[in-house]
Amino acid sequence: MSEHSRNSDQEELLDEEINEDEILANLSAEELKELQSEMEVMAPDPSLPVGMIQKDQTDKPPTGNFNHKSLVDYMYWEKASRRMLEDERVPVTFVKSEEQIRNCENNCQQVTDKAFKEQRDRPEAQEQSEKKISKLDPKKLALDTSFLKVSARPSGNQTDLDGSLRRVRKNDPDMKELNLNNIENIPKEMLLDFVNAMKKNKHIRTFSLANVGADENVAFALANMLRENRSITTLNIESNFITGKGIVAIMRCLQFNETLTELRFHNQRHMLGHHAEMEIARLLKANSTLLKMGYHFELPGPRMVVTNLLTRNQDKQRQKRQEEQKQQQLKEQKKLIAMLENGLGLPPGMWEMLGGPMPDSRMQEFFQPPPPRPPNPQNVPFSQHSEMMKKPSQAPQYRTDPDSFRVVKLKRIQRKSRMPEAREPPEKTNLKDVIKTLKPVPRNRPPPLVEITPRDQLLNDIRHSNVAYLKPVQLPKELA
Repeated sequence: MSEHSRNSDQEELLDEEINEDEILANLSAEELKELQSEMEVMAPDPSLPVGMIQKDQTDKPPTGNFNHKSLVDYMYWEKASRRMLEDERVPVTFVKSEEQIRNCENNCQQVTDKAFKEQRDRPEAQEQSEKKISKLDPKKLALDTSFLKVSARPSGNQTDLDGSLRRVRKNDPDMKELNLNNIENIPKEMLLDFVNAMKKNKHIRTFSLANVGADENVAFALANMLRENRSITTLNIESNFITGKGIVAIMRCLQFNETLTELRFHNQRHMLGHHAEMEIARLLKANSTLLKMGYHFELPGPRMVVTNLLTRNQDKQRQKRQEEQKQQQLKEQKKLIAMLENGLGLPPGMWEMLGGPMPDSRMQEFFQPPPPRPPNPQNVPFSQHSEMMKKPSQAPQYRTDPDSFRVVKLKRIQRKSRMPEAREPPEKTNLKDVIKTLKPVPRNRPPPLVEITPRDQLLNDIRHSNVAYLKPVQLPKELA
């Protein structure tokens, strides 16, 4: 038998032995899916488009409903963490190999050997250089380091924490400002001690806590401090780790504070959020003394509301200043009236009853008596002169008698002369020039003719008609 006949007999035996139904029945569900996907790739259906023939690889478990807020928070945290990693990244320094180090050492040795040989060859030049160096003054060669600020902190803030805390607790009247900006590694307990000590302080006007790592606990302590403190006018807590809850707590306590005029809390580690910005705008309505706020609002609505509220507070402060100025002017006028009444011998209140004019504050200079002239030392004997030197100088006493008003000088008015002044004769008008300036009178042109349509005539008749002249008309059958 030939080889070809043997191969054909083997193929027939294999076909008879393979049973596809049994094989498919023994496959699991996952194996059947894999077999189906492979069959679709190997022999796709020609009637389907190319986009539907391709394998679907997007099967995954459902992640739930879409949440925009969680997506924004995730993107923000991812960006912030990437920024922190970039800031904390240490620059890489390449380490030299052993061969490079050996080459450098050999070159350095060669250079030093050459320098020593040149110095040995020139002893005279060496002696001259030593003489020149001995003549130099070391004080003149010293650098002027007076302009350099010696500080152990990289930030340059020279505030003594323990000493400042002690002065705040003792309520030192000379301490008007407390600056803790950019001080590194301040313990949270010390920050809380500073804030708690500020509750009873009555002299500090400016309190700065920028970039010190303050968190929500410090913010809540600041809120309680603003309830009791009545001296702080400026508070700066920028570039910290305070969240929206801490800022809202501070704003809620501003309704009990009437001295704070400037508040700065921009550039925090966490975003305040839209809800916190709307709450800040709502709580600021109860405060009427805050004039400046250091924060950039993300939403336009709260930004406009806060701007309007700050403008309202500024208008109130301006009106308050104007009222104080009016009260001061009234006090000065009453003082001048009392001086007038005392000088004229009138009882109190008589000037107003007589309807006298209200004096101006500038008239107070005229009512003050002239300074007494010092006596001539030539005419005064020596005994009286020594007594005058021993007596302390006393303040001049103001006199209230009528003689003190002689200082007021009257303004002289020139009398009008009875002789009539010589008047120049009026110039004669030229009729020709007058005629040239006249313009022709425009003629009254009649209005343009407008054709009246039947509709216009009907509307005109309706406007000028009267109910009394209307006649009853029967409705047609179609309308009835």
